[in-house]
Amino acid sequence: MTLGQRDGWLIDSLLLICLFAFVCVIANRPAASVDEDLWLHVRTGAWILKHQAVPIHDVFAAYTAGKPWIAYTWLFDVITFKIYTAGGLHGILTLTMSLTIGFIAALVFLLARYATMLRAISLTFIVVLATIPLISPRPWLFTCLFFVLELHFLLQARDRSEPGWLLPVVPLIALWANLHIQFVYGLGVIGLFALERPLAAALKWDPESAKLRARWFWVLLTVSTLGTLVNPYGWRLYTVVAEYATQSAPLQVVQEMQAMQFREISDWAVLFLASAALFALGCTRRRSALTLSLMAVSLWFGFHTARDVWFLAVVSALAAACASEQPKLALGKFRFIQLGIALPPAIAVAIAVLHSSGASQTALQEASAKRFPVKAAEYIESHGLKAPLYNPYGWGGYLIWRLPGMPVSIDGRADLQGDARVARFVTTWTGRRGWADDPELMSANTILLESDCGLASVLRSDKRFRLLYDDGLASVFQRMRIPDPQPPSGDSSKEKAAL
Repeated sequence: MTLGQRDGWLIDSLLLICLFAFVCVIANRPAASVDEDLWLHVRTGAWILKHQAVPIHDVFAAYTAGKPWIAYTWLFDVITFKIYTAGGLHGILTLTMSLTIGFIAALVFLLARYATMLRAISLTFIVVLATIPLISPRPWLFTCLFFVLELHFLLQARDRSEPGWLLPVVPLIALWANLHIQFVYGLGVIGLFALERPLAAALKWDPESAKLRARWFWVLLTVSTLGTLVNPYGWRLYTVVAEYATQSAPLQVVQEMQAMQFREISDWAVLFLASAALFALGCTRRRSALTLSLMAVSLWFGFHTARDVWFLAVVSALAAACASEQPKLALGKFRFIQLGIALPPAIAVAIAVLHSSGASQTALQEASAKRFPVKAAEYIESHGLKAPLYNPYGWGGYLIWRLPGMPVSIDGRADLQGDARVARFVTTWTGRRGWADDPELMSANTILLESDCGLASVLRSDKRFRLLYDDGLASVFQRMRIPDPQPPSGDSSKEKAAL
């Protein structure tokens, strides 16, 4: 190694340390420990461990009770319950930070196979910016990590023509299927690798970059698909995929399922990555059917729903790295050494951040109280308000955990609710015409709403409802029991006859 290479190697190592430190700081946000779905995961994990079985019917909501339900994140639910029991919200923050660091480290390692370490670090930094909204205690963090690991194994097998690299993919996909429904993306990527040669032949491109025969990938796809069936629900797990693929109403309620709004820096980072990848592919002389198909699929998913921007960001970064004409300086043992140097300081920064005042149990609980109806739930519990309960879509998971004795009217399980119920909720929640025709609202004894939602404003001026509590975040209403009008005394028909 020359003096110039040694200096560059040192600079890259320092930049890598700075990247990991930045990730630790970004991960130390209230959103990284407090999330709408966290409470449902914790409650479901508690139910699974208590009954030593996974639920097959809904046991948490009033109007979907008994309806078939597949807890497709059951293993993540158990993990989060165990961590929350042991370390509270601080433990959840630790889990989020650990998965994020693992994802970023794996991505740097992957990109450095095709570009200089400096370029790999720069692309990964933009990926971090693009995925900031996803740094939260959700199972999609496992998906991000597993997706990068899968790409590493598939590309190693493809580039080196060594089928042995495909072996770790099977248990990876099998574990993935028990953690998050987006394991189907992993199966889809295997299919794209298998189709690379036929697609290259159709486009009349040179398929020699794919050194491994397609049949190995078809075998891997078959075995991996069978591996996904090793879960408590078996083949029924795929019914959830079909439900999510055909639902449309949740797009009106769930922000993460809507397209990017381009109001945050993360959205513009995704657009920059996609544009840079397409520009690099247009400039390079090497044509890859695999890269083209990966970009096409990721563009669809990434711009369709905000929750899938990680897919587009990772594929775009990989495409930009693969299109690089620069010499690959960060290879072999040097990558391992650099990562080995950068990870200990990153872990030290993570520990320091986790022990800072902003990450204390008190601070995290205060952040939770600013986002969820903590005080309103205490009011409902202390005053013995009765069911049925009517509640917002986004607070359903928290109320399932906080008020286990009062089944919620709706929660964030979009696959369980169905389009009709979600559409009706939107009409009622916004206070549009026809809100009073909602039978769930008109039969509820206790109504808990966000103070600034349309329905809360309407109920304040409706005599059929009485405002019991309001703290600026949440409002609690009680439906008044108006007695039916009594008929006039005596028999009017007899009086008329007498006259």
